[in-house]
Amino acid sequence: MTAGAVDQLPHAAAPAPLSLREAAEHTSLSPASAEQVRLLGTAWTGRLALFVRAYAASTGHPVGIPAPVADTLEAELRKLTGEPGPVVTAVCVEDVFGELRWDSSTPLDAAALQELLAGADRRIADFAARLRGQLALHATRYVVVPPVFPPLPLPVAERSVALRLARLAGRITDALVETLTDLPHGSVLDTDRALETLARAAWADGTAPQTPGPVLSEEAASLIARVLATRLRLVWQPKVLVTDLDGTLWRGILSEDGPAGVRSHAVAGEAAHRWWQRMLLCARGQGFIIAVCSKNSPNALEAFTDAALREHVGLLVPPAGFAAVSTSWAPKSEQLAAMAKALDLPTDVFVLVDDNPVELAEVAATHPDVTTLRFPGPGEDWSGLCRTLQDLTAVGDSQLTHEDRERAHYYGLRYRSEAARAKATSVDDFLASLGMRLELAPVGPEQAPDRCLQLLNRANRFHLTGHRFDDASWLQLVDDPDRQVFTARLVDTFGDHGICAVIVTETAKDRVRLREFAMSCRVLNRTLEAAVFGWLIGRSRRPLHVTWCPTGRNDTVLEALHGHGFSTVTRAAAETDGAVTVVFDPAVDEPRSRNFVKVQLCRTS
Repeated sequence: MTAGAVDQLPHAAAPAPLSLREAAEHTSLSPASAEQVRLLGTAWTGRLALFVRAYAASTGHPVGIPAPVADTLEAELRKLTGEPGPVVTAVCVEDVFGELRWDSSTPLDAAALQELLAGADRRIADFAARLRGQLALHATRYVVVPPVFPPLPLPVAERSVALRLARLAGRITDALVETLTDLPHGSVLDTDRALETLARAAWADGTAPQTPGPVLSEEAASLIARVLATRLRLVWQPKVLVTDLDGTLWRGILSEDGPAGVRSHAVAGEAAHRWWQRMLLCARGQGFIIAVCSKNSPNALEAFTDAALREHVGLLVPPAGFAAVSTSWAPKSEQLAAMAKALDLPTDVFVLVDDNPVELAEVAATHPDVTTLRFPGPGEDWSGLCRTLQDLTAVGDSQLTHEDRERAHYYGLRYRSEAARAKATSVDDFLASLGMRLELAPVGPEQAPDRCLQLLNRANRFHLTGHRFDDASWLQLVDDPDRQVFTARLVDTFGDHGICAVIVTETAKDRVRLREFAMSCRVLNRTLEAAVFGWLIGRSRRPLHVTWCPTGRNDTVLEALHGHGFSTVTRAAAETDGAVTVVFDPAVDEPRSRNFVKVQLCRTS
């Protein structure tokens, strides 16, 4: 996301970022459910933390930030022990050049600086290598924020010092980017680029005491904090891009002009339609769900043949490319509500793009949390919409798994299956008609952990323990000879839903213990959990012990365990973590859950 682009976010519930004073007055920005972000550094970290809190609060996504520790950056990194949440390492010159101190009682001297910075490139490279070594030990998300040098309040004779320091900051940034670029879990935030929309004179805080130290202005710190918040995924992000048809996806009105009268080719004055289709295609490839919501005849898209779509209309996105298509004469607010229910997603992750301001107003009045964007009419400037949508669909530097790229396909399967459920005479008949098969495959240490870690670290509603893993703890898990790790892939009459669950078991002489069970929310309500419980119990013929740890969001798991017939054997005292241990003994217990899924053990996932 470009500098300052967050100002363009059209989310209805996002007011202007709080001021520094207002942020300081917010004392309840760290609830237990907030994502914990550790800010490590020695210079301007505290000020940056304040702005991150302010921006997180203004977007409605609070974040917990532990107080920075007064220690060197490398010492703080060495103390990391795998706590949850991303890490922000705010590098300052003092970290690289330990002798340098911004002390108002010791004015900077060009000669002293010359001696201090002798061999600067070597010292910078050594620091970057040490930093890489520390970060590589902790497979958690991180963002490295290089130093920032606003203009220093120095005498004219010493302004060359400020110039040299600014150049030095650039060299530190270059070294960090070059050294850390291939680490899989993080990125380096280019501070100069984040501030490129500000004149350099505006970087400095003119109200701060006149010391030689670089003090960022509120505007500069806010810009960096906003880009940082985007990198850490603390800001609201959409999941579903919904497009209107007439006047948006194409030029013309289908019900009046007919299939032969609508166009979307990129001709003079009509490039916006083509650009929007390309944007939808790119977003789909990056894991966003794309959908259609239009006041039109039911099954309107079926009026086109494949040849007409490609050659006549010039439509880049075929109807099958949309995960959900809703065309009816019902209000769009009702169509979107039904779509959100079928996809099992909240409406606040929906973005509706429509050329009709009346339709947008109707949706906004009913669903104020839906982001509504007006598509420009003929001859209108569409560059602003282009920039906004590019910002909204920025995916940052995180690695995309196969399941990420296929997310739209998987949600399309869900949408079609939910449509079939609505037409079924009963839920049981519908589930039985799906012919569901759950393919379980063992996972070894030599296999790529990306999807397993993604499920264990992202699943919330159905996550047995809520425990998060990094690469080191994952390898320790799969290397344990007493434990088995399985992935679960769901296949039904609608298609392959991909790897949707991870199961970790531990075997003892007299029992089996289910250690971890994380499942994607898009396959909930399919009786998959009952199938897994039944398979584990039938496979071992021994009691199955399960410990559920509450996270505030995973009550569904405990309900499923009790619903299957597990009995509580221990419940943690109130002053502890509230964990509950349950057991199912096949010698005395009978499964009570209905199961419509056949389990098959495969060799590979």
